Amino acid sequence: MSPITKLPIMADLDVPTGHDSRYCIDEPITLNAYKKCWSLSGGDYLFKDGDDQDFVKSVGKANLRQDTTIFDTEGNEAVRLAVKMKTLDWAIAGSTPSGEQVFTVKLGGKRRRDSNIQTEFTDQKTGQTRYLEYETWKCRGDRKLLMEGEVVASVHKDHWYSKKRQIDIAANMDYTLVMATIIFYDIVMDQWLPAAF
Repeated sequence: MSPITKLPIMADLDVPTGHDSRYCIDEPITLNAYKKCWSLSGGDYLFKDGDDQDFVKSVGKANLRQDTTIFDTEGNEAVRLAVKMKTLDWAIAGSTPSGEQVFTVKLGGKRRRDSNIQTEFTDQKTGQTRYLEYETWKCRGDRKLLMEGEVVASVHKDHWYSKKRQIDIAANMDYTLVMATIIFYDIVMDQWLPAAF
C-alpha cells in the first residue's frame, strides 16, 4: 500500500460528524476491507485495522434484498442495512436496531448524477441534513468520499486489478456511514471487494 504521505489530505473535523457520535473515533484510522468467500447472504464483510485485528464486521441475512447488519467495535449491533431495489434505482436504508431510519445510500450525486454514490444523513450534533459523495468513476488510485468538498474517507488500491482495499477515515467521521457506502458500492458493482475470509 502507499505510504501515508501519498494519501489525500483528510478533512479536519472538530466534532464527531455522523448519525451517532458513538461511531466516531477521535483520530484517523486505516482499515483493510474484505468480503467473505462463501456466504449465502453475500453480505458478510470484515474491516481489519493495521495490526490485522478485526475492527468492525457486518453479517448479511440470506434473502433477496441482501440485508446486512453492521456491528460496532464492541460487537454490538450498530445499524441495519436494507437494500431496496426499484428497477435500476438501488438504495440502502440504514436503520438503528430499534428501527429508526437514520441514513440512505443511493446512486447519483450532485456532480456526476449517474455515476457517483450519495449518502444522506442527519448529523446528530447539528440536526442538519448532510451528504457524502463517493467517487465511483476511478479505476486506480484513491476513490474519495467527500462531504461539502472535503475528503472524509478514501479507498486506495495500488493497481486497477489489485484485490487489496485500504480505507482511510478522517478523525471524528462516523465509520458506519463510510462502511455502508462501501458495502453499497460492492453490491452495485457485484463483488468489488476482495473475497478473503
